[in-house]
Amino acid sequence: MLLPLGGAWATAIGYDAETQEYEVSMIRGATGRHSDQRLMFPGKAYWVYMTEEGDLIHSYYRTYSFCAEWVGDYHGMQDAIPCADEEAEGFYNTLDWSSSWTGQFINGNDTAMERHWKDPAFGGVDSDYIDNTHLAFFTGHGWEGGFVFGTAADDYELNYSEARWGNTKTDWIVLASCNVLNESTCKEYWGPAFEGLHSICGFDTIGGAHPDMGWYFAQKLMRGKTIWQAWSAATDQYVFPNDGSLNSAILAADIDGDLSTPDCLDDHIYGYGSSINPPGDPPNFQYKIDPCEWEA
Repeated sequence: MLLPLGGAWATAIGYDAETQEYEVSMIRGATGRHSDQRLMFPGKAYWVYMTEEGDLIHSYYRTYSFCAEWVGDYHGMQDAIPCADEEAEGFYNTLDWSSSWTGQFINGNDTAMERHWKDPAFGGVDSDYIDNTHLAFFTGHGWEGGFVFGTAADDYELNYSEARWGNTKTDWIVLASCNVLNESTCKEYWGPAFEGLHSICGFDTIGGAHPDMGWYFAQKLMRGKTIWQAWSAATDQYVFPNDGSLNSAILAADIDGDLSTPDCLDDHIYGYGSSINPPGDPPNFQYKIDPCEWEA
């Protein structure tokens, strides 16, 4: 993040808003505890001590791509989700600050369409949209068999049987939608959608939307948390009532049939840790739930 400053900075000190404490300083050219190779995170406060004038600019030369779509207005067919836009935009705008990731598109309400998520074999164009990015995020209504859009320009619903993800590019899908990863059906329903896909995050039960959940999730990803750690942390914090009565969930590809090893459950997004490439037709799946419960 400080690369545009070149040699014009001397020391950077992060501030942890949760503990209200300053962190160990980063010193230009240092190694070890004060190394200047430590990660910095968008949305976090830093004191940067300069030795001369310099301009901090946002880099646009990045490697990996992502997208987001959201639906808040269902034109009376479903209850409105007032903060769907803030949740998805928070995710998108935060991850877009990463030096490794670039946002390809974000669509909302009637510009978010079922065809963007449907495989061409079933009349969709996902290879030009969500499956042409490495990570796709959706906020909107859902049920055990799919998720719901606000326009019938294609179809109001994306059914699990029409999804084939990862056969172009997509590695990770996040569906902030109720019941979409219900424990009793998700392997049977969503398993065939894995054609190179690493994992799907969503909800086992009714879920919830919150204006701060998207940026919080993205920030956790960029702090080196696994995708599952980041998703469970975000849903613990911002799904209400966060008393453990609702569950977030992940369905992840297993690579070798041995469910005692985590495989894609331990994936980090690119640039922030390790990940494992699964086969196009995984031999099995790992499934986990996390009770949405905030711990003080």
